[in-house]
Amino acid sequence: MQAVEIDVSNLAPPEPMEKIFFHLAQLPQHQYLKVHHHRLPYPLFKILTEHDWQYNYQESEQGGYIIYIYRVSDANLFNNTILIEP
Repeated sequence: MQAVEIDVSNLAPPEPMEKIFFHLAQLPQHQYLKVHHHRLPYPLFKILTEHDWQYNYQESEQGGYIIYIYRVSDANLFNNTILIEP
């Protein structure tokens, strides 16, 4: 799987969510969105799960979080190719 990487950590609401949805709308099959964010956007997580997206996240070494967003249909592929540190 290939990543499309974006950084929304310096954006003010609602720009992070808008930018994430903009990129998800264009995301090809078998790719995932890798988002650098300064916090965990719980409202986004709820919307994603309601619209056939899955996500994982981990803390970033630079502070904040890295959020991985991918289609439900790509979950096995994502889980078999991307290592998420606990």
